[in-house]
Amino acid sequence: MSMPQVSMIVPVYNHEAFAVETVNSVLAQTYPNLQIIIVDDGSTDDSYSIIAKSFGDAITLVRRVNGGPSAALNEGLKLAQGDYIALLGGDDVCEPDRVAHQIELFRATSNDIVFSSPTMIDSNGAILPDSSFPVLYREIPAGLNVFRELFITGNFFCAPSAMLKSSVVRQIGMFHEGLIALQDFEYWLRASGKGLKLSTFDHRVVRYRRHSNNLTSTLSTKTTVSEAAYILKRALDLARPEIVRASFPHILPYCAEQHTPLTLFEKVLLLMSHPLHDVRQIGSQLAIDLLDNEEEKEKLAGRDVNLFQMIFNATRTH
Repeated sequence: MSMPQVSMIVPVYNHEAFAVETVNSVLAQTYPNLQIIIVDDGSTDDSYSIIAKSFGDAITLVRRVNGGPSAALNEGLKLAQGDYIALLGGDDVCEPDRVAHQIELFRATSNDIVFSSPTMIDSNGAILPDSSFPVLYREIPAGLNVFRELFITGNFFCAPSAMLKSSVVRQIGMFHEGLIALQDFEYWLRASGKGLKLSTFDHRVVRYRRHSNNLTSTLSTKTTVSEAAYILKRALDLARPEIVRASFPHILPYCAEQHTPLTLFEKVLLLMSHPLHDVRQIGSQLAIDLLDNEEEKEKLAGRDVNLFQMIFNATRTH
């Protein structure tokens, strides 16, 4: 049986306390055909020197000016030579069978990206209850419309457990370097919007470390909500129209030509029906643009649509 190469990309930023354990867990994989890429994203501690001294030529280690997690991931993607690409945080830990198990999943399924439910650990490696991060343990039914679920409820995939076919990168591109908190969510949404298949599996192959210095722990809720609103608007521009329409038949009017680009009105309907207030606000801004666009307004002729009332309702907090 062929043994495809897997490129493991590990971005590191001020992870001197954890990086040796992290890299050792990758080197301890039972799957032998591995390219290990460690990207130090301008750490201000001794992460880079500790990794270089501890592992030498056993890994590919690059150092770059601090540019955030997306830039570090993209640096690794540029160096990746594998048929598959696995992601891992610089403070997380792989179980020994992580890569072998996920390669078997690709052989047995039609997935383009696979994830696992993680084991949560604290800064000392002690196991935390699943309830400490419940979003990653939702029961995901078979046949779930992933694009719709991500769009409405947010991210439920564990990024440090992700493995993807290298063809995914060729098809949808790199991570968005302008995002700080939700770059992985944007990537999964973009992938599902292009028709790629994403699934998560119960067998736990990573230990996901939560501690006070996690990037997501240091960001404000306002930052993440603002990014989410931007991401959802952008998702409607990038996704295949037929996937969006099939995902929201209960919101969007019937369209005989499913492949035609979404109209401004369709985007307004989706954004203004979202549970997040900031997303509805973006929808109301698009609705204002629509009111100022005679061509778009003509498309609404004969529809029982009160755009002013929609805008008014979207601006209310509840």
